[in-house]
Amino acid sequence: PYGGSPCDESRCRPSFLIIGVGKCGTSSLYYYLTGHPSVRGAVQKQIQWFDHQYAARRFESHYLEKAFPRSLERGMMTGEASPGYAQYPEVPTRVRRHVPEARILVIVRDPAERAYSAYHYNYLNVAREPLAFEFLIAKEKALLARCLAGSGRHDLSKDCFARTTAKATYGDFRSTQLPLANQHLWRQLLARSLYSVYLDWWPDGFMLVCSELLGDPQTAAAEMDRVAAFLGLPPFDFGPVVAQGKFNAGTQHKGYAHVTPWTSPAQRPPLPDSARVLIDRFSHPFNLRLFRRAGRSCPNWALSMRNDDSASPPDDVDSLGGDSDEPPGAASPGFVGGTTLDLGQPHHLTNRDDLYSRF
Repeated sequence: PYGGSPCDESRCRPSFLIIGVGKCGTSSLYYYLTGHPSVRGAVQKQIQWFDHQYAARRFESHYLEKAFPRSLERGMMTGEASPGYAQYPEVPTRVRRHVPEARILVIVRDPAERAYSAYHYNYLNVAREPLAFEFLIAKEKALLARCLAGSGRHDLSKDCFARTTAKATYGDFRSTQLPLANQHLWRQLLARSLYSVYLDWWPDGFMLVCSELLGDPQTAAAEMDRVAAFLGLPPFDFGPVVAQGKFNAGTQHKGYAHVTPWTSPAQRPPLPDSARVLIDRFSHPFNLRLFRRAGRSCPNWALSMRNDDSASPPDDVDSLGGDSDEPPGAASPGFVGGTTLDLGQPHHLTNRDDLYSRF
């Protein structure tokens, strides 16, 4: 980007933006990338300027001057990672206006795993009387089936969630169960796993990174080699960098730069099978659409569908076929399909021991 010279007399422009998606490994991707000797990080990992702080007249004074190095040696670059960028339709236009040469990276994860991780990270940490994951997902799925009916691009944050209150979606629960904190995150556990819906607003040319490949020390270095080549960086051995472990992993926020060693045990209980099946079936057509557009597929997605040859996502993106980029409409069983959850049972879990015993 910028012919290897992203800086002028007093400021430098970002050569890359990691636009999301939250709970997919943006922290690991960012810190592995800044481990390259030709990359200098921003003042902090998440700037969130193009979504929450945007003001065109302040692009240089509030974004470039405050977020990035004032100078770089030729051949070096800088960039940032703001997971919220992917979700807002106005962000791509702003990016094209101000940093048209910045290369776009988006990291994605198995939709069910991402949603369950977000439940623990964004919901359980603020809900004093948490509702079950399966219940929240089933209610959100019903809302999304209505919001996604019809063709064309969808602005889920504005047209779906902003127009529907939490109580209208889930029922008349207390604020200890439907907390105001993090609502834009925990109300979209499933929605933010429908990556192709958000990427509809972004032009072609982004690079799709698979979280599963960064989540294994045996494959992470090779995946980072692909990222470096996409950005035009010189070859580098990422092995020692990724050997540190995963960044900002687990159920508690200890800082984006907090490292969890590869050998550390899992910090959350297994994903409930019923929720896995529901999310796999609902997200399946969106996954296929994402893989077609990106020209690659991610390994080990939709595990509950692996035994269903007619529904299982193929490992080889070339075999995906199909000419249409549109997912099935809301009336299609493949779109709204799922599993029947027992929603007649109490949804309030009196304490976290009860919650974990169900999982």
